[in-house]
Amino acid sequence: MADEEVMEPSFSGVVQAAQRLKSVMRETPLVRSEPLSQITGADVWLKLETASPIGSFKIRGAANALFKSKQFQKTKYAFAASSGNHGQGVALSAHRLGGTSCIFVPENPNLVKTAKMEILGAKVVEQGAGFDEAREAALEACKSAEGAYIDDCGDPEAINGAGTVGYEIGRELDNLDYVFVPMGGGCLLAGTALAIKAVHPKTKVIGVQSAQAPAMHLSFQAKKAIESKATTHSEALSLRIPPPLNLAQVLRYVDNTELVEDDDLLRAGKSMLLQGHQLAEPGSCAGLAALWRSRESLKGKTVVLVVSGANLDEPTMRMVMDSTLLF
Repeated sequence: MADEEVMEPSFSGVVQAAQRLKSVMRETPLVRSEPLSQITGADVWLKLETASPIGSFKIRGAANALFKSKQFQKTKYAFAASSGNHGQGVALSAHRLGGTSCIFVPENPNLVKTAKMEILGAKVVEQGAGFDEAREAALEACKSAEGAYIDDCGDPEAINGAGTVGYEIGRELDNLDYVFVPMGGGCLLAGTALAIKAVHPKTKVIGVQSAQAPAMHLSFQAKKAIESKATTHSEALSLRIPPPLNLAQVLRYVDNTELVEDDDLLRAGKSMLLQGHQLAEPGSCAGLAALWRSRESLKGKTVVLVVSGANLDEPTMRMVMDSTLLF
C-alpha cells in the first residue's frame, strides 16, 4: 500500500494521479462504436483500457501507488501478489520508475500471464495453493527486503489511479447518461464512479459482475460485506468478499449493480470482437452484456462501456469463439 497518510480516495487525488500517470502511459482511447450503437439503439462509446501499455487498467492504480510510496522511492523495490493484470501493472510501473519488482503468484499459475510479468522485468515466485497464501508470502518477503508492497484491494491510491479512467471519460464527453463498469474487487468501479460523479453528477454508474461470483453485488444490495462463492471463469470478476474501502466507495458513488451469467460474458466477448471490432477478456465485456439485456430502456441514451482488459490466454479465447453471439 502507498505509505503516505491517505485515508480515502478523493477527486483531487484522481486529478493528481492523472498528472503523475503522464510519465507512465498515455490516455486510452474513448471511441464511438457505430456497429454497437446501431445494434442496441443507444449511443455507445467504448473506453478502451485494452490499449494501455499492459492491455489493462491495472497499470493506473499500480503506478499511482508506486509514485506515492516513500518506501519505493527509498528502495526502488516493489512487491505484489497477483494472478495476472495487477502483477503486470506493478512490473511495468516499477521498471519505468527506475526500480525492480517481485510478484508472487499461486502455484500452477496462468503461464501466459506470468511470462508477461517476466517480460516486463519482474521476478515471479510461485508460492501457495491460492491467492491468500501467495499474498502472505509476498508480504513476508517484502518486509524482509524492506520493499514496498503494492495492493490493488483497498489501497486509496490504487482507487485514485483507477479513477483516472472516469476522469478521462468525463472530460471528453459533455453529455453522458450511463457508464457500465466491470466489477470484481471494486477498485475500477469505485474510482471511475468517484470521478464521473464529480464531473457529471447526474450520470448513472452501473457495476456489472458475474453471477458466478456475486459478492460485490450482494454486498451492494445488503449495504454490508457479504462473502460468497466465486466459481466464475473470469479472473477479472472473481471475488469472495469485498475489501472494506472499495465497498464503502462503491456504496457512496455507484447507482446500481447487476449480475450477468458467465455464458453471457463469453457471448459478449465474441460480440465485442466480431461486431464491436475489439479484442477483450470476457469479464471486460460485462458492460456489453448488461447493455444488451437492458437495450429497450437505454435506446437513445449515451452509454459508455469500460472495456477493462485484453489479456486472454488460448483456452479462454477458444471458449469465446466456441460461444454464440449476443445478438
